[in-house]
Amino acid sequence: MCLHELSIVDDTLEALGVSKEYQQLRNWIIRIIFGWIVFISITEVVEEIINYTVYKVSVLNICVKFVFNIPKYVNLLNALICGVIIRSVYMYIRTFTS
Repeated sequence: MCLHELSIVDDTLEALGVSKEYQQLRNWIIRIIFGWIVFISITEVVEEIINYTVYKVSVLNICVKFVFNIPKYVNLLNALICGVIIRSVYMYIRTFTS
């Protein structure tokens, strides 16, 4: 069902003459995911080193804190990917109207 709907959208874009740059969109999303992983890893490592050395927080508390922070990180990744898709649609519309 989902592939059929995507096929309809794809055919509509083709009928409108909008170029389909799926490879470029894929590359942007891969870069965002990679950057997100690096950002989250560095942020968590620095924060937990500070918590462990300065505040003497136990390793178990650090693990529990990380598990509770995962939804925040997933929402951040979702927002970044949605931003890339919206930017891509904007670029297509801008190209189409000019």
